[in-house]
Amino acid sequence: MLFYDPTGSQHTLPTYPWKWAPKNLKTRRQLAALGLRPGGQTPVAQILWRNGGRVAYLYDVTRALPKRKPTGKQLAALDKAMRARRAKRSAS
Repeated sequence: MLFYDPTGSQHTLPTYPWKWAPKNLKTRRQLAALGLRPGGQTPVAQILWRNGGRVAYLYDVTRALPKRKPTGKQLAALDKAMRARRAKRSAS
């Protein structure tokens, strides 16, 4: 198997082919879907596919932290930016 290196001896990180990673390792998107974020941890492994042209870094779920909740001011700023974006789009 081209990208199966669970010890990381060939690649700098433990490397797995598509869909072969252990269940406790997730990508950023998978963590976000679970309501989590990496929380400052560095990637612990990676997935390579398409002859090494694509990479997805993996994070340990047990060390992940809950997603932060935006403050009222942050939500207000986002709302203002989205209104400006919609106004600009409708004007063109």
